[in-house]
Amino acid sequence: MQDRFVQTFLQEARELLEELEATLLDLEKSPDDPELVCRAFRAMHTIKGSSSMFGFEGISSLTHELESLFDLVRNGKLEVSKKIIDLSLEAYDLLSVNIQNIAAGEASDFEQAGAIIQALRGIVSEKGEELSSSQDRQPISCPDVPVGPEADSGLKIYYIRFSPPSNMFVRGMDPMHMIDELNKLGDCNVTICTDMIPELDEIDPESCYAAWGILVVSTSGPEALWDVFAFLLDDAGVSIDKIYDSSSNIAPDYRKLGGILVRKGILDAEDLKEILNDKKRLGECLLESGLIRENQLKLVFLEPNEIKRTVSVHEGEKTAPSIRVLTEKLDSLVDLVGEMVTLQAAFRQSTSKWDDISLMADESDTIGLTVGEISSINTLSSKMELLVAELRDNAMSLRMVPIGVTFEKFRRLVRDLSSELGKEVEFRTFGGETEMDKTVIEQLNDPIVHVIRNCMDHGIELPETREASGKPRQGVISISAEHQGATVRIDIRDDGGGLDNEAIRQTAIAKGLILPEEEPSDETLYSMLFAVGFSTSTNVTSISGRGVGMDVLRKNIESLRGTIRLASRPGEGTCVSITLPLTLAIIDCLLVNIGMNKFLLPLLSVEECVELGDREISEAHGKRLLKVRGDAVPYIDLRDTFAIKGDKPELRQVVITGSNGSRIGFAVDSVIGEHQTVIKPLGAFYKKVYCVSGATVLGDGSVALIVDTKNILASAAETCS
Repeated sequence: MQDRFVQTFLQEARELLEELEATLLDLEKSPDDPELVCRAFRAMHTIKGSSSMFGFEGISSLTHELESLFDLVRNGKLEVSKKIIDLSLEAYDLLSVNIQNIAAGEASDFEQAGAIIQALRGIVSEKGEELSSSQDRQPISCPDVPVGPEADSGLKIYYIRFSPPSNMFVRGMDPMHMIDELNKLGDCNVTICTDMIPELDEIDPESCYAAWGILVVSTSGPEALWDVFAFLLDDAGVSIDKIYDSSSNIAPDYRKLGGILVRKGILDAEDLKEILNDKKRLGECLLESGLIRENQLKLVFLEPNEIKRTVSVHEGEKTAPSIRVLTEKLDSLVDLVGEMVTLQAAFRQSTSKWDDISLMADESDTIGLTVGEISSINTLSSKMELLVAELRDNAMSLRMVPIGVTFEKFRRLVRDLSSELGKEVEFRTFGGETEMDKTVIEQLNDPIVHVIRNCMDHGIELPETREASGKPRQGVISISAEHQGATVRIDIRDDGGGLDNEAIRQTAIAKGLILPEEEPSDETLYSMLFAVGFSTSTNVTSISGRGVGMDVLRKNIESLRGTIRLASRPGEGTCVSITLPLTLAIIDCLLVNIGMNKFLLPLLSVEECVELGDREISEAHGKRLLKVRGDAVPYIDLRDTFAIKGDKPELRQVVITGSNGSRIGFAVDSVIGEHQTVIKPLGAFYKKVYCVSGATVLGDGSVALIVDTKNILASAAETCS
């Protein structure tokens, strides 16, 4: 087992390399951005120092060469070029491979390092004397790695009170534009006051009723902040105070509320002294006396705390400390919470029986417990239920990570494929802050890679082709994520040529999937692309064309209990939509009853429940078809699937599910209702049982099986074919 300090180094190195790759890709688009240069340099500097400390000389030597090159860039002696980015990414690839080798206990392989180092040094030697004499570019100051002894970040904190006049909109000005400009100067913490907004019927849509308090952390001087408000008149109500300067060695001014109000001229000192004689809180007294308005109080009330918090963050104090936790420990915690949820449900079900007893008993009766004691226990049970639910949600949140980290990995893929295919493509991401279970995200990487490769190869046209059709030379591939209830929807779009419906139809006819006279809907047609070996491409390339992958893609998504759909418009592009559960540990299900047994159907694919009686059966003439909203929907009887004997009820229920554009039902005896399920994996003995995907323990201690609807459908399709 590797030393735990080495493990920490490897983890930090992976994170720094991910940051370095993303920064290099950003730098390629914005080569003059000094912050990106500093970010790349800091990552290299940290990796070099850590690897040298642990004796990984190969990593240290390569990052040293990279650091030396970027040192010239930040000193203004070298400009960022495509060649520098290409070599830096090659170095990144080599560093990543060797970090993986070290983690796996394998030998390092720096055979390619010599060529990369020579190329890096070649860039420097090409400049020759130009490097030593160039004074055109100004050195870039990186706060964490100073350029020289006189470098100073000059951190300052300003507090701005912005109360624009009511006719601001009429004058053609937008206060949000000014706040956006302030954001460009530094970090902003914005507080908005809305208490001056009148009732709806009194609002003038051309008037501005809001005011803002803005805490700005910046290295800019006050003149730059005043320039933002230069187009406003004197009645704009703008005040800017510098309340902290790191270069002045003066401690931040954490004034109390009364002092701030007097200093700002909002309150008279004599009035403050009189108010302070009251025992009530100062804010309450001021509002009751009418000396200040609520919006004035709001604009200053949070100032001391916000200043203290902001200075703490920027001066290196950890206001929100974090620690690394092994995934195994998180998994163990989630399992224990799952056990607690099950136990609490059993306790709740037991205590609920006492309610019926207490309703039939007098207050003076004793039934082992008095009615009052039963009521007290039920109250405690309800409180425990709330606490367990909160604990469950918090435990689940520990496994949640932003999906944006995964999105960033695909930028490099798009860049490399663009060069390989001779296409110009811009990659955009949206909703990167959307959180998902880490386990789901880790298994999502390969499916998304496959979709992006298809977008690049089949979707985006060559630049000349796009120009001929009136499109920009540069295509766009975007990936977005958003929460939809207990699921996350991920859309991968391209603005290419779209899918060829006729080609898909002809291929489907050739493979016997449809008859020549059939005219399936677009959704049905696109779902055929997921059939094994289905491909409309006549050219086999290193990227695609063999018909291998789309069926695997769907299986991978379905293994995560998700769904995948395609939508396309000729000439406009294609969208691949993937819907996944937030977490794999707990799922929402529909609890159903069959005989004496209870089963669970994943709620994600459930559309509705309909009745199944003698009339519906006779109308189908012996076939398992059900008329639902004018459509004939086939259904599978789960009694037969699980070989459950006994008499069937006269009136049963059919749970209608939808997947990949088709609908199918599952007949059950009755539907009990929705149920949040803690999944328990089945043992090795049940590994080959195709019709169930797991189990859970219900509140009464009984076990309910989770029905694997997709495998049941696949088995039924094979039987019919």
